[in-house]
Amino acid sequence: GVADGAVSTDAAPVEDLARKERKRIMELIESRGMQPGSYPKFEVAIKGQKVVVKFNVPSTCNISRLIVDLVTHIGLEAEQCVGGSEILLRAWDSAAARQITLNPPKTTASTGENKEDSLCILIFEPLVGSEYAVSPYEIEFIKPDSFSSKELEGLVSALKIAGQKDVKTSSGKASTKGSGQRYKHLPSIEKTVSDLEDMGVRVYGFDETSSVPMDGTVMWENIAGYEHQKREIEDTVLLALQNPQIYDDIARGTRCKFETNRPRAVLFEGPPGTGKTSSARVIAKQAGVPLLYVPLEIIMSKYYGESERLLGSVFSLANNLPDGGIIFLDE
Repeated sequence: GVADGAVSTDAAPVEDLARKERKRIMELIESRGMQPGSYPKFEVAIKGQKVVVKFNVPSTCNISRLIVDLVTHIGLEAEQCVGGSEILLRAWDSAAARQITLNPPKTTASTGENKEDSLCILIFEPLVGSEYAVSPYEIEFIKPDSFSSKELEGLVSALKIAGQKDVKTSSGKASTKGSGQRYKHLPSIEKTVSDLEDMGVRVYGFDETSSVPMDGTVMWENIAGYEHQKREIEDTVLLALQNPQIYDDIARGTRCKFETNRPRAVLFEGPPGTGKTSSARVIAKQAGVPLLYVPLEIIMSKYYGESERLLGSVFSLANNLPDGGIIFLDE
C-alpha cells in the first residue's frame, strides 16, 4: 500500500489540476448563461505533465471567425500597427492532416526566447479517417499550469462560437467553392434533412430547417412540475449521451465480455399536453443532436410491409447525420 501511494503521488497534482480547471471552465460557462447543447462537448485530460482541453468544431462553424477571436483574446496588442493583436503561428501541411499552433508571443527579457510554460493552442484538421467525416476541425488548449483568466475567457468564447451555426456555411454555399473537399459532407446533410422532411418528419435542431428557438428557451425550467421524471431522464438518458465513457467504464469493470449498457430508448406515457414532446426536445437540445419528430400517420400503411419499410427509412436517414439524432415516435 505504501509503494502504491508513492507511485501515484507524481500524477496526483496534475490530475487535481485538471479537475480544478474543468470546474473553473464550467463555472465560467454557467456565468455566461450558456445552456448545455449550445456549445460542443469538451474533454479535460492529462498529457504528460500538461493539462489539455480538447473539443471538436462542427462543420457549420465559421472557423476564420473562431481563429480571429482566439487571437484577439490570447494575443498581445500590436504596437506597430493600428489596432489588432499579435500571436506566433506555426503550420504543418501533409496528405493526412493540416495543423496550426498558436502561441502568445511572451519572451523573456534576458534571452528573448519563448517561455516553455506558456499556452499553446493546436488547431488540427484531419484529411483522412473517420474523424474527417464527422468534424473537420479539432482544437486543443495545452498548458503545463493553470489557465489565466484571460486564457479561460478565450477558451469559453471559442466554445460559444463553435456552437453557433454560420449562415453561409450551413446553407451549403461554402461547399461549392474551391476543391470542395473540406465541406464535401455538407450537401449530404442537407439532402438527408430534405429527404426526412419530404417523408413528413419534422427535424428540430438545424436553424435552416426548423423553428427551434436558439435563445435557450428549450429547457427544463419552461416545463412545470415532473421533477422526479426530469431527474431520472438526466441520470439515464442525458448522462449516457453527454458522458458515454462513464457507462463504458462501468461495463468494462462489471462484465466479463464488454457490451455497452447505455440506455437506447425512453418511453413517455400520458395524455396530450403533458409535455412529452417538449421533454424530447429538451433532451435533444442538451445532448447537442437534432430531434426527428415522427408522427404515426406518416409510417402507417394498409399495404403489407410498407410501414416497416418507411420506419426503416427514417432510421437509415438518421444514421447519415454526422452527430446522430434522437428519433421521437409519437403516439
